[in-house]
Amino acid sequence: MISRTIFLKRLAAGDPPTDRDDLIERAAPVATARKIAVLMLTLWKDETEYQWTKEATA
Repeated sequence: MISRTIFLKRLAAGDPPTDRDDLIERAAPVATARKIAVLMLTLWKDETEYQWTKEATA
């Protein structure tokens, strides 16, 4: 289901909402999750020690 904002914008413009709008709305979180997964896999493969906190290592 598309968000209310997209629905109202489409309705005001005279265009009926489509399934494509719903697909676009769901695609952004999936793309972000994939980017995070690639980053984490790269760090794991390189055996990079990543500090999650801002503390400096001595």
